[in-house]
Amino acid sequence: MPPTSDGLALDPADARADALPLTAVAPDASATVWTDLKALVRPRLAGLGLAVVGLSYAIAAEGDHDPRRLTGLLVGSLLALCGSSALNQVAEWRRDALMRRTAARPIPGGRVAPWAAGLFGGLLAVAGVTVLWAIEPLAAWAAVGGIVSYVGVYTPLKARTPLATLVGAVPGALPVLMGWAVARGRLDLDGWTLFAIVFVWQLPHFLAIAWMYRADYARAGFRILPPGPAGEVFAARQTVASTVALIAASLLPLTTGGLGPAYGLVATALGLSFLATTLRFARDRSGAAARKVLKASVIYLPLLFAALALL
Repeated sequence: MPPTSDGLALDPADARADALPLTAVAPDASATVWTDLKALVRPRLAGLGLAVVGLSYAIAAEGDHDPRRLTGLLVGSLLALCGSSALNQVAEWRRDALMRRTAARPIPGGRVAPWAAGLFGGLLAVAGVTVLWAIEPLAAWAAVGGIVSYVGVYTPLKARTPLATLVGAVPGALPVLMGWAVARGRLDLDGWTLFAIVFVWQLPHFLAIAWMYRADYARAGFRILPPGPAGEVFAARQTVASTVALIAASLLPLTTGGLGPAYGLVATALGLSFLATTLRFARDRSGAAARKVLKASVIYLPLLFAALALL
């Protein structure tokens, strides 16, 4: 249940090559068993999800840490995140084979059989949920919900409607509840407030990715954006609207978490800075502007979480 992006694609060459013919994709001659396993679990994406888990725990724990529970949380969450990533690739490997960005992945590249990747991902997911259950059943249920909604709901919806992004934001935000549940043993209003922040944050983050790879997604039949010029308008408007909603969500802890004016000032400054990049994208509608939105989103979230933890 990583965030809705299919990877933090920050290499400018990737987006420029997006529109090239699929025949331009060369087999990965350097692939090994180890590199294929890494590709299945997508460590960068899992690392982002794990960071959300850890920061959520740190905010909820308020300095009162239990090393055993924290270790179990991180290990179980990492296993569950990696497992869900592998299962996602099993579910959509045929479409991955049609996208230039993903055609060389282990399954569409013919190096790993779908059943083997499914077994690998399933074992990781079960192991992760088992570890989480041992320390906090609420966290385990959040992990199960994330895996099921990510692989079983969001993944097939991507080929049906642009609204899949909203659905995918649910499993992307559930790691917050995993960290919160382990820290406090319950899911309270503060935890759900943090969930709302991460839920909304994913929308401009993923819309930027959807814009950068819109030709590749369309080639594979993913309806991430509406077709034609309507997709440009949709991406521009929704990126700005979701960033405005994110600013509002980021200020909710002022009413629920007992935070003071210092947090409000930091959250507002971060939000307005992020909004400036989305407004620029809405005006220019260029790949460069979309990339700036993506980078800004990756910077924004850890800084906001740091403010929540420290102020």
